[in-house]
Amino acid sequence: MTSSRSNNSVRSRYSRSSTVTQLLSESCTSLIQKITSRVRGPSALADTDVSFIATKEDETPRCLKSTIRGEEKRRAERSIGRKSTGRKRVEGQQEAAKWLSKSTFVTATEGVRPARKDGSKKETVVVSKEVEVSRRKSTTIVRNQYEEVPAPLAKSATTVVLAEKAYPFVTTLPTAREKTPFRRRKSAGGGPQSELRPVVLDIPTEEEPLTERAAKRKEIQSLIMKYCNLEAGGTAAQEDSGGQPSTALAKCRQKYSGILSHQPSSSTARAPSIQDDEDGHLIYRHGDILQSRYKIQATLGEGTFGKVVKVKDMQTDEIMALKIIKNVEKYRDAARLEINVLEKLAEKDPTSKHLCVKMVHWFNYHGHICIGFEMLGLSVFDFLKDNNYQPYSMDHVRHIAYQLSYAVKFLHDNQLTHTDLKPENILLVDSEYELVYNGKKKRDIRKLKRSDVRLIDFGSATFDHEHHSTIVSTRHYRAPEVILELGWAQPCDVWSIGCIMFELYLGITLFQTHDNREHLAMMERILGTIPYRMARRTKTKYFYHGKLDWDEKSSAGRYVRDNCKPLHRYQQSEDEDHRQLFDLIARMLEYEPTERITLGEALRHPFFDKIPDEQRLPARERSHSLSR
Repeated sequence: MTSSRSNNSVRSRYSRSSTVTQLLSESCTSLIQKITSRVRGPSALADTDVSFIATKEDETPRCLKSTIRGEEKRRAERSIGRKSTGRKRVEGQQEAAKWLSKSTFVTATEGVRPARKDGSKKETVVVSKEVEVSRRKSTTIVRNQYEEVPAPLAKSATTVVLAEKAYPFVTTLPTAREKTPFRRRKSAGGGPQSELRPVVLDIPTEEEPLTERAAKRKEIQSLIMKYCNLEAGGTAAQEDSGGQPSTALAKCRQKYSGILSHQPSSSTARAPSIQDDEDGHLIYRHGDILQSRYKIQATLGEGTFGKVVKVKDMQTDEIMALKIIKNVEKYRDAARLEINVLEKLAEKDPTSKHLCVKMVHWFNYHGHICIGFEMLGLSVFDFLKDNNYQPYSMDHVRHIAYQLSYAVKFLHDNQLTHTDLKPENILLVDSEYELVYNGKKKRDIRKLKRSDVRLIDFGSATFDHEHHSTIVSTRHYRAPEVILELGWAQPCDVWSIGCIMFELYLGITLFQTHDNREHLAMMERILGTIPYRMARRTKTKYFYHGKLDWDEKSSAGRYVRDNCKPLHRYQQSEDEDHRQLFDLIARMLEYEPTERITLGEALRHPFFDKIPDEQRLPARERSHSLSR
């Protein structure tokens, strides 16, 4: 009875330990006491179920030795009156086995328990000399020396061994039904074993019960790991199984994507979602497929409206340009207006003989309006920039200006104003070139093989009956009536064409400015004084008593005076072609919109008389309105 109470007090003292460190220390001292009282005799291994083998006692840490000696004394006092009868020893062994079944770590040497006295079959537990199984990290360290450890007598078998230079860590070994850490190969003579081969020991640990969500996550993760090879291994496994596992896996991922989102495995990677950057541009990569049809191959350009990409139509194998509008409401509205204009133009000109770009298809892709066009070359501005702003030849200037005037006249004849004419919106059909040596520049320059162009970007096109915004056109090509807010119509396109012709001829911008007042000062420096009637009509504050409020002595005034000169002084030659070109430009840059030349008149100007017959376009009569 005294022994039972003593054991109960020991167990209760261990159960009240608050930390793992206290548990290990107290279990160490208790077990060392058992060694001193039972194991020192030669029959210690045979008489006890808890075999505690201490090797190299002299290497035990000093703090442990002192603890052992104190605990020995206390243990001896508590054990007074306990007789060494067989029944008492068995009870003590059972109590020790029950307590040890709750332990956490094991370090054991190997051994073979001799046959039982009752003749029953002997049990053999083979464990590495220093196999340390950590419940916390679930790892096993297997070392090289092997011995055999006798199996304990009790059903909840536990073998405890003190490792060298270490505190005792104790835990339960696997039961007879579970895998042992080594597989034995029988020797040729039928002996118990001739070779021990280590096997990683994976001892199940006692964990807290899983919640419903955690159990579901674990179930789905195991399912994904089961079928991960189907996804990575190719089509062979899918064909053998009829594609069912892959389908089931996809459904599982879709249903539990939130649970599995933390998985690093490639088998759980989701297809990239549709995303926009902070400006509203669609985020894409080369090779992405839109609408299961258009495969992105390259980026052609970018503007305030969005981006233009080169795509391949996988249904027709045709290459086309796809304009991807920003996912912004105002740009979507402008895109819908452009689509409406392009559809109206296609009704009037289905073969695009009036040189307006042809729309192939359009669709809405997750808030991005996408418009497909025929594939064209570089813009006349990009070609100019790539050629180090080397001006176009006179023949190319004439042909491009002729085509541009012809295309815009088609719009004007149908009560439509483009409002955003500039070199960037004039595309070459074919931007192939040849290198020609320039003796004046002493280097090779690019010369176009073909100067055919198409007019693009109808997002700002406005019909006569529609609302007219106060400000239109890009700054450098903006007409004076727009700057002065006097109202605008088709003549503002004519002004823009005049500025474009000047730029093609010289390779520089006529009005290089970003300020309205400075812009008007440049106009007066190049074209003369702005008419008094326009100055009096405007409600802007750029004029004082009918004259431009401009200080010619300021830094801006000196810049305008030094960098601008009368129009005719830009003429590079006195040849007839140059003179006719500047005459046409001057008539296009008339201040008064009513006095500005129309495009019908411009096409009959002598400058275009030298257009070859193969490049001349058919004249057409004025058509009815294309209004919405």
